[in-house]
Amino acid sequence: MVQHLVPQKPGAPKPVPEAPRDRRARIMVIEDHPVFRDGLLWLLEQEPDFEVVWAAGSPADALAQAAALQPDVAIVDYYLGDLTGADVARQLRKVAPSVQVMALTACQDRAVVLDLLDAGALSYVLKGSEGPEIVRAIRATARGQSVLTGTVATTLLSQIQHSAATNGQARGTTAALYDGLTEREVEVLRLVCQGRSNREMGEALVISERTIENHLRNIYQKLHITDRVQAVLYAVRKGLVSPV
Repeated sequence: MVQHLVPQKPGAPKPVPEAPRDRRARIMVIEDHPVFRDGLLWLLEQEPDFEVVWAAGSPADALAQAAALQPDVAIVDYYLGDLTGADVARQLRKVAPSVQVMALTACQDRAVVLDLLDAGALSYVLKGSEGPEIVRAIRATARGQSVLTGTVATTLLSQIQHSAATNGQARGTTAALYDGLTEREVEVLRLVCQGRSNREMGEALVISERTIENHLRNIYQKLHITDRVQAVLYAVRKGLVSPV
């Protein structure tokens, strides 16, 4: 999996630079595999809007440093010795409340995905992702936007389907089944659970990105949530999304 983090071949597409920020995103890396960690650090060093403030494999050391460093993004693996990435995410949010946690792991197990997201991870990206994809995910996470690798979104959708079947939900009126969401809002929620971007959802539904943003705002308000990850978790727990 390290091969995705080596320098790109000449002529290969590079990540599109972000617009200038007031300051660089401060990044903490908690990864106990030295070879992968070194490759990731090389990747991050190529980006002028990133600043790695701490990197090592010890969760205890990371938690001890987080309060003083106050990183914008913490990149966390799941298997970290005595602690899991979910344990670290929960404790990080206590000592550095503004940090956004991005899980970067090889694990696609449903229980692990749900554990990390439930612990407060905003994004979940697989180690097999290409370097530019990882960079884009970090930038999005720094902005407070959730990123779910496509296969992770599929895992969550499978859980949604299982929940719907287990709960024996029958089809009925949209408002009754989906906590007051309109049919179009349910369509948007289904696309969110597939990991679609606002642009992709707009193209699929033949509406503008601004309209998608309005639908998402209404969904969040009706479900009393604040972001995409919470929307997916809500659907998983309540079985509100029917199989697609």
